[in-house]
Amino acid sequence: MKLSPWRLTALLLMLALPCCRAAFGSDASGAPVFRISGIVLNSRDGSPVARCRVSADQVGSAARADRPSQQSAPGVARRGPGQQRSFGLGRGQNNVAPQGAQDAVVTDARGNFSLTVSHAGMWRVTAAARGFHSQAYEEHEGYSTAIALTAAVPDMALSFRINPDAVITGIVFDEAGEPVRQAQVSVETLGVKEAGRAPANQAAGFAQTDDRGHYEISSLTACDYHLSVQAHPWYAAGTSGRAVASDPSLDVVYPATWFPAALDAASAETIHLRPGEERQADVHLTPLPSVHLKIPRNDANLPAGSEPRGIRPPMISSISNSGAFIGMPQVTTSATEWDMGGLAPGTYQVRVPGALGETPSLVQLKIGPGSSTVIGLEGASAPSKVSISIDGVPDRTVERVILTDVDSGQTYVSNIHRKGRGPNIQSDSDSVDDDVEEGVRSILVPPHQYEVSLVGSDGVFLTGIQATGAQVNGRTVEVMGAASSLIIHAATGRAEVTGVVSQSGKPASSVVVLLVPSTFGQPNNLTDVGRDQTNTDGSFILQNVIPGQYILVAIDHGWEVNWHDPTTLARYLSAGTPVLVKASAHLHQDIEASLP
Repeated sequence: MKLSPWRLTALLLMLALPCCRAAFGSDASGAPVFRISGIVLNSRDGSPVARCRVSADQVGSAARADRPSQQSAPGVARRGPGQQRSFGLGRGQNNVAPQGAQDAVVTDARGNFSLTVSHAGMWRVTAAARGFHSQAYEEHEGYSTAIALTAAVPDMALSFRINPDAVITGIVFDEAGEPVRQAQVSVETLGVKEAGRAPANQAAGFAQTDDRGHYEISSLTACDYHLSVQAHPWYAAGTSGRAVASDPSLDVVYPATWFPAALDAASAETIHLRPGEERQADVHLTPLPSVHLKIPRNDANLPAGSEPRGIRPPMISSISNSGAFIGMPQVTTSATEWDMGGLAPGTYQVRVPGALGETPSLVQLKIGPGSSTVIGLEGASAPSKVSISIDGVPDRTVERVILTDVDSGQTYVSNIHRKGRGPNIQSDSDSVDDDVEEGVRSILVPPHQYEVSLVGSDGVFLTGIQATGAQVNGRTVEVMGAASSLIIHAATGRAEVTGVVSQSGKPASSVVVLLVPSTFGQPNNLTDVGRDQTNTDGSFILQNVIPGQYILVAIDHGWEVNWHDPTTLARYLSAGTPVLVKASAHLHQDIEASLP
């Protein structure tokens, strides 16, 4: 049947109507279609990224796209910023809990994509491709921007710039310029070191050299790194089954070495990586005479080589980067002593076994460059016993009190003590002390300076510390004598601060929001800076906020600003909004963004 021109036109319009509805954000029933589309670009050169996997996950009000995934609320045990991974990592917020993961799409040859999602809400969009680690939209230092879709704004077009992976490669050489195989190479990101705070560095990659001494650590983000190497001389006594030799030239060890040839992290050269950059980092190792630690046995009448049941050899571990070693030291036994060889300069913790039925002792030992090759425990420092009690909240509310060495990052953890339930101490230092009364925790630590943090229920947080036999400065405690006691003042009732950031009268996307305590930069400060990044509708949420007086600021491109420095932050604080956060409050405060 031949159609008249007007009938043909009407038929074509009917066929095109569903496509038009979809294009303008609705389906055949008139319901809105929610869509995120755009183009994925290489941030380094602006070229499109083909065959890039793009996916979206909805996040709820309690689990936002711009939330770091590791729980690290202000005033509670924290983790420093590290390698920027796809899930986000940073301080001050709650876990991400994506809801309703959607099917992913793959970009075309021109980097274009179009992803339909099921309904309105906040959507976290991530992209990953060969040579590009998974990363979220506008991700910076572990924070990202969520896409806000509503009935009024059902679709969003993005220019999604992703960073190509960076690579560190190199060769490890020995003292003769020959390659070292099976050397362990590690890189760590450099966090901002604040006075009186534990190090914020974080492991970022690991590799082992091949037969040519070559290594490669890939999938790194643009960041500042330190690189270190640990290895054994192939010819050294005690290596690969070689017996301990009487020839001193074979009784040597490679100390932990930082790029390019430093023997401590403070002297290491910082490796600055940009997106997609490949850096060559060769390391040269120099052997040192092996140090032997000799510890008297508890029973001098035992025959050589025998071990009484229930008594173990001493245990030694590094508690500073410069004292790191691979595996266990070389332990030999005589009738009167243990000989622990293969030690390099550094700081170690030694757990010395007691006689049968006696509690082991814990000491800290420092081996300096040029030390005698045979040493004892005469110069070791005995640990300090720190008794801890909780005030202000029920004791069970504080599950763990953590003391973190401000120099090495070593942690000592004291749990709730209940009589008859075994050791009350859990620590990566094995600092066990069970001789405590109900309601009082006790922990053994080397005399030093520590940052105190809490882990518990009901959003518990630190409000103050009183000490006897120790010095307190804010949340930092300097343990000096053989014994000290701490009263930890704590409270519950963390709050939440939300709002919208505007710029020139419009919602400002991807703006850094900071909630700065009024005591920021002061020695007695107990509170971290709260941080967030706005979503496409300008919204932000700061959770787990400790009650107190703050200044709320928003900085466009704030990740480029060294806001950790009180002097740098001062000019932004003058334009900020003072806010008083009360316990368990839900405060809403809109603010205007400042230029960087």
